[in-house]
Formats: sequence, structure tokens, C-alpha cells
Amino acid sequence: MICSISGEIPIEPVVSKKSGLIYEKSLILKYIDETGKEPTTNEPLTESDIIIIKVDKLVKPRQVSNLSVPGLITSLQNEWDEAMSEIFSLHQALDNTRQELAQALYQHDAACRVIARIMKERDEARAQLAAIPTTSYAISNNVIQQPTSQVIESASTSESTDSPGLLPDYIITSVTNKCKELSTSRKEKKNQIVSIDKEWFNKYKTIKTFSPHKTNKPGVTCLSIYQDRFIASGGNDGVAIVLDKQSDKVIHKYTGHDKKLTDVLIDSKYSSSNVVYTASADKTIKIWKDGSLSSTLTTHTDEVTSIAQHPVSDYLVSTSLDSTWSLWDVNSTKLIKKISNSIDNTLVNTKNRIGRFHPDGLILSIGTDNSGILLWDIREQKIEAKLIDNNVDSYIVNGLSFNENGYLLANTTIDGSVNIWDLRKLKLIKTINVGSSAAVSFNPSGSHLAYAGTGDIQIAAVKEYSPLLSAGQLAHSKEVTSIQWSSDSSFFVTSSLDRTIKIHSIE
Repeated sequence: MICSISGEIPIEPVVSKKSGLIYEKSLILKYIDETGKEPTTNEPLTESDIIIIKVDKLVKPRQVSNLSVPGLITSLQNEWDEAMSEIFSLHQALDNTRQELAQALYQHDAACRVIARIMKERDEARAQLAAIPTTSYAISNNVIQQPTSQVIESASTSESTDSPGLLPDYIITSVTNKCKELSTSRKEKKNQIVSIDKEWFNKYKTIKTFSPHKTNKPGVTCLSIYQDRFIASGGNDGVAIVLDKQSDKVIHKYTGHDKKLTDVLIDSKYSSSNVVYTASADKTIKIWKDGSLSSTLTTHTDEVTSIAQHPVSDYLVSTSLDSTWSLWDVNSTKLIKKISNSIDNTLVNTKNRIGRFHPDGLILSIGTDNSGILLWDIREQKIEAKLIDNNVDSYIVNGLSFNENGYLLANTTIDGSVNIWDLRKLKLIKTINVGSSAAVSFNPSGSHLAYAGTGDIQIAAVKEYSPLLSAGQLAHSKEVTSIQWSSDSSFFVTSSLDRTIKIHSIE
């Protein structure tokens, strides 16, 4: 007799009235409780429909395979293999469970950190909103015309606050919109850039040399170039000069500063505005229009070291050795904000050497004395990051240049090093030693970097940074103070303390 469910000899056999088949009693009763049917015919079946079969209790015979020693060994081996296989599966399941638990704990920790940061930012935003004055800003369409010879003195005490905070809404809107516009145009421009053979950059030759500044106080300290034609320079003689590259003639000469010029800037709308800005060690910034003095901006208590025009073109930033930087409205000549480095306790008395805007216009980079480069959020006047080479004892930054894509920043130091930073990682990726105070500038496409120390000018490909020009091929006799590229990199202009301005062009 064989059980129709288990296929084994039943211990308590029973027979079904419906099918006449034999089952193990415990198995059929359990099946009836679960389904109420006969296992083979699926007919309704109850406990009364099964009949117990009385048989002699016999010893259950062993399987044939277990009747010999080899058979027993084989059975034991099979059981061992199954046990090991099950243990291996359990280990795998345990490892997977541990990994899932670790991932869950990591995600939970990250979520807690994000929530904490968002709550902190929310609280800071609420505090800033609460601090905004309720004064409304009225913008008039009427422009008051001033005589070009009139000098306007701007007082910082009545027009701005020295404490950081959000700029007026109309400024934030214009700055943000310009950032979006520039980001979009840069992406389109990137697809249009044609790669240039390295040998092309080895063909530069000095084609023109100018010495327009006075000999009693020799030295050209700064340069600015506009539309590949007009070149403005400032010198130790306190004079600013505008040259016409096409005619090789001086078209404007601005005298009015009491000390050397530290920076000069041609307005981004010069073709229609005829405006030039100058900064001086005499603590002032002057605005020149149509060849004569239009306005004088005063707020700094020490030497003004640099000026930079925002891409919006309505705003100008000045930096100073008095540890502050100022944001100006060039149309009204009024001071919008004056911010001190002392908002960070570690930067008290840190002097500002140079300031330049990121290509998008939202970040202002300022080179300092021994505190590296400070990256300011122009909208909130908040320091977002600090860049400094901790491997040197002295780190006085005197030159800055952003790559066209905004990812790289090059700086020079008083001790003659050129550093290249990756702003995505806030990491120093290259240092070039030129031996003395240096000048640096990326070309407009961002593919090459020009730098110079005492005399020799070098051009290097980005990422490789190995000089493409032979030593002495392009040179000044003294320290190079500024490098300015043309829009298509066909020529660049350099200035030096040897009193000369040189134009280097492709042959």
C-alpha cells in the first residue's frame, strides 16, 4: 500500500469512499481541513467519507540505497552537500542584508544633514528678510544731465551702509538676468569655438612699441583694451592715456590724480559713452567722459588698488588697501555698498590688492595680502570660499584672470608665482614660478594662458601649461604689469615698468 499523496507506505492507512484510493490519515485529514475536497478527483470529501484500514504494524523498511556501506556514505555526502549549500545561501543573504542596512543608514544620515542645512538656510533667510528696511525704491525715467566738467563728490555716509545685506531688488534682478544670459551665450559660443594649432601661438612677434608716459616717473602700471582698437594705459606719473591702435596716435590724455594710477578701465559701452575709469593711490576713482573729468568717487581711506565693471555695465567695484571693497552705480555716481573684510574675524586688517568679476557676474574674486583669494557672493556680500596656497610663507595676490568658461581662475603673487585653481573643486592644480611679481591673462576662448614676470612673456596651453614661446622671444626690460588680449587672440598688448606698451601680433 502506497499513500497517494506522499508516495510512501502509510503508517495509518485510510481509504476514500469516493475514489477508493489509499492515503496517510494525517495527510488526508489536513487536506480535507484546508480544501474540503478529494485530492485526486476534486470531489467534495468529509472525514466521514474515509475508512480506516487495519493492518499489522510492521517495521518500515530501509531504502535500498541505504542497505550498503557505500550507499550510506553517499547519503551522508549528499546531506553534507545540501547542508553546505544552505549555509552558503544563508551567508549570501546575511551579506546582502548588511549592505542594505548600511545603505539605509547612510541615506538616513544624509537626509538628516540636508534637512539641517535647509532649516539653517531658512532661518538665515528669515533673519535677512526681517532686517530689510521697509523703504521702497522709486525708479524715475527722467535722467538729470550734468555738465561734463562738473566734479561730483560721493559721500559714503549718506548713500550706503557698511553692513552686508541683500542688494535692492532691481539690482538683484538685473544681475541675475545677466548671469542667465551670459551662461546661455557661453554654451552656444562653446559649440562654435574652433580649435587652434599650438604652433599658431608660436608666431607672435612684437610689431609696435609705445612710450607715451612721462620719463621723470617711468613705468606703465595698468592696461585696458576695447574692441581691439582703443588701448588705455595708466602710469606711475598719475596720467591715463587712450591710444588709437589704427592711427598709432594718443586721442585722450587724462591728468588729475595726485599719485600713481593703479588701474584703468575703458567702459564696456565706450563707443557710445566715451567713458574711461581710473583708480589711484591717491584714494580716489575718477570718471572721464569725452576727454574731460566728469566725476570723482571718494569713499576709501587708503590706496584704491583696482576697479572692475560688472557685466551689467551699470555697476563698478573698487578695492582698496583699507580692507574694503565698494559697489558703485556709475550712472548716478552713488555708492551702493561698502563692505569690509572684517565681517570675517580672521580677515581683520586684510588688505585688498585686486578685484575681478567671474564671467557670470555673480561672484567677485578679490586677491588679498596673505589671506589668499576671497570669493564673494555679490548679491549677499557673503564670502563663499577662500583660496590660498598653504605651502608658501607669503601669499600676496596681485593679479587675477578667469578662464572664459568660469571653471578656472589664475592668479599671480608678489613673489613671482602663477597659480591655476579649479573652481569646481576649489583646488590648486598648477603652480608656475616666474621669479618675480607677475602678470597673467587667459585668452578670450580660454584655450591658452599668457603670463610674465621680469621681461619674458610666455604663452601656455591650458591643461599642459608648458611654454609655447622660446625665452626672450617677447620681452620687456623690466617687470611686466599687465597683459590684455584681442577678442580673436590675433594680438595681445603688454605694459611694463620699463615705460613701454607693446603690441604682439601674429606674423
